[in-house]
Amino acid sequence: CIDNVDDAFEWAEDVGLKLLLVLGIAPGHEEREHGLVHNHQRFSDYRDDMLQVLSALAERYKMRDWVFGIEVADDPLAQVRHGLSLSDGVPIHELRTYTELPMMSCVRLPAVSL
Repeated sequence: CIDNVDDAFEWAEDVGLKLLLVLGIAPGHEEREHGLVHNHQRFSDYRDDMLQVLSALAERYKMRDWVFGIEVADDPLAQVRHGLSLSDGVPIHELRTYTELPMMSCVRLPAVSL
């Protein structure tokens, strides 16, 4: 499978495209099927796996010209307080940590923009 991805990325590079890789996860949308990551029930459960995936992508493609960046989530839903109740979603401090961790773990990789 990764060979097909590599072929597509080589084509993009050949024609001069810049690509933004987006992890197709939607933190905070756990009640909807697209928000879940396989074998993980909650947002906090897949943070470590996400870091492994991002590290592997960053290491694999760090020197490629077509890399515009890597986005860590597709459509995050932040939890909001309405009076005494909370909306669905992920607490904002968890989202902040979720987005900062990949930046800190990949900051030493020179050609990656996170």
